[in-house]
Amino acid sequence: MEQVSKIPDGKKLFHYSTPPGLLGMLESKCLWFSNIHYLNDSREYYYIFDLLKRVLEEGYHAIVPQKYLSVIKEKERTRNNYDEPAWLYETDTDYWTNINMILPVFSFSLTEKKDILSQWRGYCPDGGYSFSFDSEQLNDMMREYRLEIKKCLYDDTEQRKFIRDEVIGVTPENYVLAFTDQTPFGLPPALDSMKYMYARASRYAPLFKHYKFKEEREWRIIKDYNKDFSERILMDQNPALELDIVEKRIDIKFRYGKNTIIPYLQIPFLKYNEKGETVLDEYNNKIKTHIKIPELVIGPGPQKELNEQACKTMLNMRIDGREGNTKIVQSKVPYRNW
Repeated sequence: MEQVSKIPDGKKLFHYSTPPGLLGMLESKCLWFSNIHYLNDSREYYYIFDLLKRVLEEGYHAIVPQKYLSVIKEKERTRNNYDEPAWLYETDTDYWTNINMILPVFSFSLTEKKDILSQWRGYCPDGGYSFSFDSEQLNDMMREYRLEIKKCLYDDTEQRKFIRDEVIGVTPENYVLAFTDQTPFGLPPALDSMKYMYARASRYAPLFKHYKFKEEREWRIIKDYNKDFSERILMDQNPALELDIVEKRIDIKFRYGKNTIIPYLQIPFLKYNEKGETVLDEYNNKIKTHIKIPELVIGPGPQKELNEQACKTMLNMRIDGREGNTKIVQSKVPYRNW
């Protein structure tokens, strides 16, 4: 699969949101990234591990050669009927251990489809909106905050290829050979590599979707919070060391969901000076943040005309005050949710 670090030219992507979600983004001037464990379908996260296990067993002879099973603690955890071997949980990163079950990978969902029934039902069943972003503005954010955007994978063949190329990263022959050598502690180096395999699988878990959802044509912007943690620790231990990373100003936040507390990240939109250059000084209140929303679709619901007028007024006030800056249309999906 093509590696994408920015939105492809000419590609228009939409985000589905409830009314509080849209207002929260405009008021905070941030994109809200959900933790991968708390997506709409909580089983999504485990899909990649189930497939990874099958790829290793079928094409790489075994997850771990039989003679080395004794050196791994036998520990399995069952969650939503997904059994995962112990090595899928081990890591050397203290931070990862501290947050235990909440792995620090966050994602923001986008789709090529601006008006589709499954998205209205999944993201805003009681009414909401889908809206597009200015690609250049999002690309600037992804570059500054080291975000990664990729298209979701629905096809089994594409998913398996991605796992072999991006998650495992070695041929079956080299995978087995990695168990033949041993470290001074008597363990094969491949066991340590498995921890990084798990980290990569966790990072790309939001991309793996069941083929039945192919019509949704989703994309994910991914923030691997753990990837930057070593730099954050380095700064804490060495205050005199100046590292120009914006992640030092992004901390995990928590909000309430329907039945639980949800970890998330607020990643600010960038500010631009008069020359159109990005300004990272978040305390410079003299420079305003303009969120560009080229198009907004009002989802199925009652009082459509009143809703449209409210959106026009809100967007004119909160974005740049220019009437007609955002194209507002009504959903054509015949879905009655009231």
